[in-house]
Amino acid sequence: YIWENSSVDKHKDEATGCYQLYVEGKPRVLNRRKHPRLSMNNKCDILLRAKDATFMGNIVNISAGGFAFVCMAEEFARATGEIVRVTIHDFELLKGKQLTGIIIRSSNDNGTYIVGCRMPEDNMAILEYVKDRVKE
Repeated sequence: YIWENSSVDKHKDEATGCYQLYVEGKPRVLNRRKHPRLSMNNKCDILLRAKDATFMGNIVNISAGGFAFVCMAEEFARATGEIVRVTIHDFELLKGKQLTGIIIRSSNDNGTYIVGCRMPEDNMAILEYVKDRVKE
């Protein structure tokens, strides 16, 4: 993240070795992603292997290396590191086949969990599909 307006000051108690960071406004995000992402809004079924339970959600983006979905199931609040299998509805490329991912982050947005997943290996078919649809 890069903030245009920021400053760093030593904490009042200099003996602690602490600093205070002051920022204003929203940050600019540097893109660390290896592959382009395609925004989506497709319904999906999410199998959370650790719970042996399936939940309904929506895929919000996909790339050759991962995907993100939103879901209201509280089981995703502390699911970082867990394995999921996602079936994306109405996604012609996969034709109902599941994607496997490892949850790398889960954010709670007022009871809606935004969950980011990394796939075990890059999917070159998804890479080509996304490249054909994303204008960078």
